Order: sequence, then C-alpha cells, then structure tokens
Amino acid sequence: MSPTPIILVTGPPASGKTTLAERIARELRLPLIAKDVIKETLFDSFGTRDREWSKWLGRATYPLIFRFLEVQLAAGRSVVVDATFGPEMANGEFERLKARYPFRALQIYCSAPNEVLYERYADRAAERHPGHVDSQILDEIKAQLEENRWQPLDVGGETIEVDTSNFSSVDFEGLVSAASNHVS
Repeated sequence: MSPTPIILVTGPPASGKTTLAERIARELRLPLIAKDVIKETLFDSFGTRDREWSKWLGRATYPLIFRFLEVQLAAGRSVVVDATFGPEMANGEFERLKARYPFRALQIYCSAPNEVLYERYADRAAERHPGHVDSQILDEIKAQLEENRWQPLDVGGETIEVDTSNFSSVDFEGLVSAASNHVS
C-alpha cells in the first residue's frame, strides 16, 4: 500500500493557518479537519464556561483530530489538517498513526513575528467564538509565543515555511499548487 499524501497546516495561533487550510481544502476538494471547528462544535454542544473548561475541551479536541485523520487514512484519502499542534505531543501521535497507516506529509508551517501574532490574536478576540475566552488569556498567549511553543512538527516529508506577516505578499496560488502536486 503506497503512503497516503496528507497536508498539515501548522503554526502558532493567529498565523493564518485556517485561512490557508480552508483555501487548499476548497480548491483541491479535500476534506478539512480543523481544530477550531471541532472545539467550537463541542462548545455549542456542551456550552461555554471559563478558561479551565476551554482548556479541557481543547485537550479533548486533539484525540478527535487524530481519530478523524485515522478514518481518512484507513480509507486511503488525502486530507487537510489545520491545528496548533504542540510538537511534544503531536510528533508521537503522528508517528503511531503513520506506523498503522503510512502517509506522506506536506507540512505548511505558518508564522510571523511574535508582535504581529499577538496583535492579531488580540484584535480577533472579540470576533471568535466566546468559548475560546481569548480576551481573558492574552498574557498566556504572549508568554507561549515568547517561549516559541509552536514549532514545525517532525513528521517527515516536506515542510514549507510561510511568513504571514503580510497576507497580501503570501503566494497563496503557489501554496495551493504545491499542495496539489503533493496529493497528485
């Protein structure tokens, strides 16, 4: 069985992952597994509360991402996955999954300077689902950005690093083309 090509869109919060992942999935007509969509569905089903509740549902989101990915890989289907994976947990999960269902990953790692990411995060806080409690965790996000918590994953395959400091200069067409070539 030849490895299934998948596309991982990773990076820190507010780096443009979802914008890019949605475009790639739409243009290539691939399923999209998106962390925020899953987490917001859980909020809508179980309600919103405080930061601890948001963190608890956030932790529940990752096993679901890997389960949904496993289902697609078992069927030999390419998929786009969008999440703020922490390498300390995700690398091992991807390794275990790859042992069962071989895949070839194209990782698109979105990033920008911490000041830009923090400003975007703060600006979007009022617009996002209230379950994220973004406006309450600005100091936490700032500290995590300064610690460089979100780094590219070690999943093998090609990694394309994209500076999203200025969205108008991002070569979206080139990234969609690279993703298309990867799954072809």
